[in-house]
Amino acid sequence: MKGEIQFTSMLTGLFWDVEHFTFYKPPHERIRNDPEMIIANDNALQNLKEYGLAFEKALLKSKS
Repeated sequence: MKGEIQFTSMLTGLFWDVEHFTFYKPPHERIRNDPEMIIANDNALQNLKEYGLAFEKALLKSKS
């Protein structure tokens, strides 16, 4: 029996939960336009994307 683990999707979903709470729920909504938070948010999303790509690459290598 084969299965699939979507670890990266779970990480991304959890990040989005935190991001939504941080940016859109009072009193945190005031930080939405803070330049440092915008950069940190963009960096976190980019890191999750890079992690997912690295994980996929490592997985493919392990199968060969």
